[in-house]
Amino acid sequence: MEESNELKKCEVDVASLQEVRWGGDGVIDRGEYAIWYGGSEKQESEGTVFLVQARTKEKGMEFNAYDSRITYIKINCKPKQISLINVYPPTETLEEKIKRAFYEKLEEVYEKTSKEDILMLAGDFNAQIGRELCYQEVAGPHTLHDVTNQNGEIVCDPAAAMNMPIMSTKFKHKAIHKITWVLPGKTTGN
Repeated sequence: MEESNELKKCEVDVASLQEVRWGGDGVIDRGEYAIWYGGSEKQESEGTVFLVQARTKEKGMEFNAYDSRITYIKINCKPKQISLINVYPPTETLEEKIKRAFYEKLEEVYEKTSKEDILMLAGDFNAQIGRELCYQEVAGPHTLHDVTNQNGEIVCDPAAAMNMPIMSTKFKHKAIHKITWVLPGKTTGN
């Protein structure tokens, strides 16, 4: 897997990937990295993956693929455990009931996580976070967009309530490094 070579070069022990389109869930051991994945049986979309370096895996881990959009790992560390939730939320164009079901499941997973753990939530939220003052404390001033979309609101409001800052917009980056997706045939992106 090409990604594991890049992670090794950058000395990354754990990475989360989204929209991998793999079927089912499980673990694949690739020597220096293990791949923990959860996906849709249809393999048309969705799917989340954790790439975990062997030395981190050896500390002891717990894995759960809740569905094709939410996976979870817990790493035994000292002095605290580390819990990571990897998500791929629905886009704004999907039905409200699908989005609501996803966020209800995410809240359920969050509630199951020990409050003693260090918790990290990672993923592609399909969200645009703007520069509104009400979101600057949780998101910071270095966003790509001027106005927050509905998915951005859905991300910011609980993040603020749970005191979980959105790190991708907290620090200054060049605009090109803030863009994660470009519409085919266009020059602007999200």
